[in-house]
Amino acid sequence: MRKQNKQLKLRQLFLYVLSIVLISFQVSCKDDLAELQSEETFKEEMNNSFAARTNSGEEVILENPYSVKNMIKAYAELVTDGDLARAEAISGIRTSHLYVEFNVNQEKLDLLKADSTLVLYPYRLDIAISDKEDSRNNSESDFSDQPLTFFASIPVDYQLPITEYKVLEELYIPDEEKVDQNGRDIISLVPKPNGVSV
Repeated sequence: MRKQNKQLKLRQLFLYVLSIVLISFQVSCKDDLAELQSEETFKEEMNNSFAARTNSGEEVILENPYSVKNMIKAYAELVTDGDLARAEAISGIRTSHLYVEFNVNQEKLDLLKADSTLVLYPYRLDIAISDKEDSRNNSESDFSDQPLTFFASIPVDYQLPITEYKVLEELYIPDEEKVDQNGRDIISLVPKPNGVSV
C-alpha cells in the first residue's frame, strides 16, 4: 500500500511538473507569436509611412523629415499630445526653405551653376532607389538640346537667376548658427569643476 501511495504521489508530481512545463511552453509560444505579429505590424507601418507614393516603377518617394508638415507633426507628438493646430500655433515652425525641381536647358543650367552658393543635385534627394537600377543618371552630355532635371533646397527669400522651377515641398531647416549659439549658451551655464579634473 505504501508503495502504491508512493507511486501515485510520484505520478502526480510528474504530471504536475509536466503540466507546468507545457503551460510555460505555451505561454512562450504566445509571446513569440505576439512579437512576430508586432514586428510585422511595425514593418507594415514603416512601409506605409516612408513610401508616400511611387514616382516610377523603380523609385519610391519618401516623406521628407524636414517638410513643414512633418516637423509640425513631430512637434505635436512631442509637446502637444498630437494637437496639430496647437503645435502649429506655438512651435514657431515656418517655411524657411523650398525644395525645388529645375527642368532646364544648358544655357539656364549655366546660369544656375554660376551661383556658387546654390547646390544642385542631378537626382531627387527624397527617393529610395531600388537595387535593380540606379536612376540618378542625369548626364549633361547625353542630349544637349533635351531639358535636364536638377533639384535643390533654397531659402524662401533666395533670388534665383531663373524663374522656371517647381516647388516640391516647403521645408523647415533650423538656422545652424542659432543652434550652435544655443549649444554654447547651454555649455556656458554648466558650472566649472572648481579645479578638479574629471
